[in-house]
Amino acid sequence: LIACGIAEATLTALLVFVTLSTISHGFAKGFNGIAIGFTFVIIYLLTIPVTNGSANFARTLGVAAFADNWAVQQ
Repeated sequence: LIACGIAEATLTALLVFVTLSTISHGFAKGFNGIAIGFTFVIIYLLTIPVTNGSANFARTLGVAAFADNWAVQQ
């Protein structure tokens, strides 16, 4: 559960950083979707082994908190 929290927090911060970077004036127009999409690909490739690729705290930790012990023990 700790690894899930660390992975989700770090990669969510990366996604927020990339998203906010693409709306700045210095970023090339028309390429923001490519940058955000590539970031999602990287996030999913890194989080599939850890949290089955949810990329969202609510989907990862919310279900584990209300499910039986098998969800936390995975």
